[in-house]
Amino acid sequence: RPLESLAIAPGERVILAPGGAHLMLMDLKGPINAGESATITISFSDGSSVSAEAVAKSPTEAAHEGH
Repeated sequence: RPLESLAIAPGERVILAPGGAHLMLMDLKGPINAGESATITISFSDGSSVSAEAVAKSPTEAAHEGH
């Protein structure tokens, strides 16, 4: 279910993963192909932000990740 925010206490760690808390990109202007990358920026309520490079995976790659 969509969340408006995700509370993370100072020093706490949240792992984003399929089947749990995760990011979903909505209202894209076009398809994203496996292997393409983009910079994702997460903004926090204190005004700080963190950016990371994200690489798109095919559904098959994503399903077999960690095996």
